[in-house]
Amino acid sequence: MLKRDRMLLLIIACVLLFAQSCASGDTSSNTSIPAGDASSSEDQFALNADLESQISSAEEIWLSFGIEDYAIEVTIVSIWHLQTNRIQVHNGEVLTADAICQPSPTEGDSCEVQPFKAEDFTVSGLFRYARTEARRDGGEWTEIEFEPNYGFPNKIHYDNPGMFDEEFTLLVIVFEPIE
Repeated sequence: MLKRDRMLLLIIACVLLFAQSCASGDTSSNTSIPAGDASSSEDQFALNADLESQISSAEEIWLSFGIEDYAIEVTIVSIWHLQTNRIQVHNGEVLTADAICQPSPTEGDSCEVQPFKAEDFTVSGLFRYARTEARRDGGEWTEIEFEPNYGFPNKIHYDNPGMFDEEFTLLVIVFEPIE
């Protein structure tokens, strides 16, 4: 009985939030703009120069280490799905990749690992993604944090308060250089 009541409250809250979002007239999409997409509108593709400068400086730090062999685990968190992608890189190329998931609030008691492109979750992939997010909405709703020693993006968070259910976070939970 209690579980059914909680589910009903969740459904009512979602419907109310959806109605509020529709009433605000926000018709923007919640998909990322691919880096270098020249067909994007100028406003949507506007580069946040400060964020781009931070990304470039951090990338210089990362490249100065010359690390080509490492293990990395990146967790993607949203209301829709929670998945950790585990990648091993050797000589700058993906050697192995797998993933695990945990049920998100909308998935109930179970989840299914979603297919993913392993290259997107390497350090170079994270830098590409950081640049993409720095361009989305001019970087206004994007927060990027960098790993203090190696410089790579270890957290990429997007949350536009004018949109419903678009919030997500990419979080590096493990990084180990392999000697």
